[in-house]
Amino acid sequence: MRWILIIVFAIVVEFFVRFLTRNMEDKKKRERVLALIWFGFGAVLLVVWLINRFL
Repeated sequence: MRWILIIVFAIVVEFFVRFLTRNMEDKKKRERVLALIWFGFGAVLLVVWLINRFL
């Protein structure tokens, strides 16, 4: 159940960022920002999983 909430939260954050960046002139920069958000989200999930696994 916790993972479902985390995934839904990530999708909501992406839609919010897309809404905030909808008028950006540089589309590559916009996609780079979205990719960084997903990369950061994955890194945080990996760290949380490792902490829970080994502690």
